[in-house]
Amino acid sequence: MFSLNKNLSIKKLTLIIFTVMYIIFLLVTGINLYSYSKYEFNKTEKLICNYNTSLSQQINQKLNNVID
Repeated sequence: MFSLNKNLSIKKLTLIIFTVMYIIFLLVTGINLYSYSKYEFNKTEKLICNYNTSLSQQINQKLNNVID
């Protein structure tokens, strides 16, 4: 099959492989959460902007009704 370095035991090799896999998992999870949070914040900003626009339109309509 393949020759392992005599200094590197199976136990150490397994520990290194699992540690590297765990670090990759944490990096991918962090990137995923970061991109999802940016998406959610962008969606929330649009919602707030639409709410403020509709609120100002309602206020303008009510003021116009009062003036008329």
